[in-house]
Amino acid sequence: MRYEFETTAPVTLAAKMRASDLTVIASESAPLIVVDVEPRRGGDDLAAATRVELAHGRLEVAVPKSTGGLFGSRGSVLVTVTLPTGSAIDVETGSGDVRAQGPLATADIRSGSGDVSLEAAEDARLVGGSGDISLGETGRAVITSGSGDIRLGRSHGRSELRSGSGDVLVDHATDVSVSTGSGDATVGAAAGRVQLASGSGDLVVRSIQHGEVGAKAASGDVVVGIARGTAALLDCSSISGRVSSDLEAGDEPGEEENGVVVRLRTVSGDIRVQRA
Repeated sequence: MRYEFETTAPVTLAAKMRASDLTVIASESAPLIVVDVEPRRGGDDLAAATRVELAHGRLEVAVPKSTGGLFGSRGSVLVTVTLPTGSAIDVETGSGDVRAQGPLATADIRSGSGDVSLEAAEDARLVGGSGDISLGETGRAVITSGSGDIRLGRSHGRSELRSGSGDVLVDHATDVSVSTGSGDATVGAAAGRVQLASGSGDLVVRSIQHGEVGAKAASGDVVVGIARGTAALLDCSSISGRVSSDLEAGDEPGEEENGVVVRLRTVSGDIRVQRA
């Protein structure tokens, strides 16, 4: 079942998916807004009952609750929405997956157990239960997961990532805060402010060029790599773990030289500072 709307201006997609999947395609070349509702696993009645409406720049997609039998709910749908770049999405789903291609202005997604995967959103607020969350690029993001993993590609602004038992991986960040209960947290490349905290997971910053790193772990290890040519001021301590550094003692950096402040704390985990 297909719905078409003659507008090329950015819109706000408000979708309630329940146990169904959603794919969003943000495209500059889209001549109009298209919504395809495809039944899956015997979801013909569900597809026919799905409400799709556009009014005053707001595109609403509402998938009704699937009727249940002796063995649980039956049927689902796949909703594919093609809309202009710069649009916003506001999605609530129970167990369905949410995927978005192309740049979005804002993304507000609340998911129970489904996976969430976005290519780019200038401002993202993503909440997941047990599914994994992936965001390719963002200007600002707040991402929270219960037990799923979090993957962030590149963040140009402030990002706050929190996970209960899942792992967190950030490829590149300028200002990021990561906290986990038992999962590992890894930042690939940083040039700014990095704050990491974990109960039993390991904390790793592979390379930081300038700025500051703060990390606190209970039983996990902490490893920080300092980029070559960057001077570092170290303030590291562990109650029962081992603290080691590959860096040589030197003078304070000049005004035009890169410098980083490193403050690391553990209870029983080891701390290592090395050249990246």
